[in-house]
Amino acid sequence: MKKLFTLATLLLFAGSTISAQDFITKALDENDEPTFDWSKCEKFIPIAISESVGSEMAPEDVVFDATIDEVRNWLYVWDNTYVGVPQDGSLNSFGQPEDHIAMNVVLTWSGCGFCAVNEPQDWSVLDDSWVLHFAIKSIDTAGHQIVIGENHGFTLGAEAINGAKVLGDFPRDDEWYYVDVPFSVIRQLATVAMWGDDPTAYLGNYLKILTQSFIDQNGNGPQAQLRLDNIFWYKDKTIEVEPEQIVGDVNGDKIVDIDDVNAVINIILEKNPASDYVGNADLDNSGVVDVDDVNAIINIILKQ
Repeated sequence: MKKLFTLATLLLFAGSTISAQDFITKALDENDEPTFDWSKCEKFIPIAISESVGSEMAPEDVVFDATIDEVRNWLYVWDNTYVGVPQDGSLNSFGQPEDHIAMNVVLTWSGCGFCAVNEPQDWSVLDDSWVLHFAIKSIDTAGHQIVIGENHGFTLGAEAINGAKVLGDFPRDDEWYYVDVPFSVIRQLATVAMWGDDPTAYLGNYLKILTQSFIDQNGNGPQAQLRLDNIFWYKDKTIEVEPEQIVGDVNGDKIVDIDDVNAVINIILEKNPASDYVGNADLDNSGVVDVDDVNAIINIILKQ
């Protein structure tokens, strides 16, 4: 299976806690069989899926349904920016004769958004084991900005759009390519809180796509394409997630209480070394564990 990613991707993640990964993959093999590995998936949040892909998602494995029903969730297209075009009759990104999102850009700026309108969504379920999946194809060189929630997201293309860093690009050969972006990467790229003040009750655009057009203000130039297929989040059981550290939880029992105070005192009195505890005892980052750290834990307890 051929893996594709650009130098921009390598530079973006060089030296970070995330190693360079294969974000872009050819969708169908030489026999038109999908290269996607369902065996690694254990939970799903569907956004725009075909019937065949939906059949791979057991109802009990769907955390919540973010597909468009024009009651809870809508797909809004910015006025006069994209226009729908007929399906081209080709197979979708999973090798099936099913429809996909097919639009062309009308003006120089274009955008659409999958929007939660009447039923809040709980996006707090996402952790670093989740991955955003979609497929894309094109015959032009237009750039596409993918925005998750409220943040700037990332760009597929040669140049950043609206400050969204370039994740990589895909061949413009009218073939489907999977894009699989771990939530850990998206978090690193986020410019603001993705889901606002309350990720457990989010309303608004949970996914936006913007395309940079070649058409000038007078309508001259070739129309840029937007061809997307089977958009969903999946929980990847092959990704190991480090447990979240709670500030002040020195002994690692998932709560901050008097036991953590005693742990810090034991370190100060040299009854136990700091290495005996899984949590950070130097809460004020002074370089030493002392009475100031005891006071810091007490203040956390008093504010609970």
